[in-house]
Amino acid sequence: MALSFSEVIEEARQSARALLDYGDHFFNPTVRLGVTGLSRAGKTVFITALIHGLTRGGRFPIFEPFATGRSPRRGSRRKARMMPWAALRL
Repeated sequence: MALSFSEVIEEARQSARALLDYGDHFFNPTVRLGVTGLSRAGKTVFITALIHGLTRGGRFPIFEPFATGRSPRRGSRRKARMMPWAALRL
């Protein structure tokens, strides 16, 4: 079935809008951060301190080995494993 002129225009408009939305992420990047934990465990304080440090040019010494290329090789650490719930019997 052939598309009408108005349908072609609408498809072009939607494609252009999708392309603009896709390109917008290159100029305005977004970082999503999820922090989980128990109530009153300091999640808000952690996020506030992280944002403060990032916006004020704070130093994060824990990332220094990665920045200087001194991080451990891949696979050299033991892998963490989740225990099945059945193994957690008390």
